[in-house]
Amino acid sequence: MATTLTDLLDSIAKCDRIHIEDTKKNRLTRIRLGMSVVDQENIVRNLRGRDFVTGPVADTNPLYPGMLWIFKVHYYHDILYVKVREVEYELDGSVCKALSCHIDNIAV
Repeated sequence: MATTLTDLLDSIAKCDRIHIEDTKKNRLTRIRLGMSVVDQENIVRNLRGRDFVTGPVADTNPLYPGMLWIFKVHYYHDILYVKVREVEYELDGSVCKALSCHIDNIAV
């Protein structure tokens, strides 16, 4: 478990895989901005302290216990809302799950 923002950012930068959740907001952002999943993965992997908003905060969904970290990233003329879980370690390596990587306040 990441104890500081620096620990979290370091673990994300070094993790084996970035997983972008397949949500409507994430897909719509890719369409509107002409992005790929790889672009979103790179945004998550390159998060910086200046992008930090809040965290760690407990996930309010009881089906997914864990801590979340929230960031806002400038991407050309838009601001992206990025919500990540702490890096998890699995048999095939480490993974960072990004629940959100979409235009901030995007309407669906």
